[in-house]
Amino acid sequence: MDRISTGITVLLTCLASTGCVQRILQIESEPPGASVHINGEAAGKTPLEHPFDFYGEFEIVLRLDDHQSRRILHETPVPWHAYFPADLFVEFLLPIPIRDVHRVETKLEKTGKIDEALRKDLDERVKAETRQEPGNQQSR
Repeated sequence: MDRISTGITVLLTCLASTGCVQRILQIESEPPGASVHINGEAAGKTPLEHPFDFYGEFEIVLRLDDHQSRRILHETPVPWHAYFPADLFVEFLLPIPIRDVHRVETKLEKTGKIDEALRKDLDERVKAETRQEPGNQQSR
């Protein structure tokens, strides 16, 4: 009886340690170092490898000082090995892991800096315009 339970334990351990699919969004920007938000959540800075569980559409937003922000809608198509019954074999029985990498590369355009005098002037104009609009009157 001990041999059977030992054999079953060894078999289950081997099966548990085999195969799996690593799904990764690989995001790169030129220049590197941009902050990345995926579906509204902060994910890190480029270059970035972000694991995901489900295929579909991802909203990726990249931001970097003195550069124009970039919004990308990236579709991750479902590969053949994610459909039944192949998914059971690949996820649980295949003796090697599979890396399913989806690359996203983008270039961020430089915008330049706004000097402090210009920024103050723009802020004052915005404040003045919001005070003059009807419906924005403050009660005294």
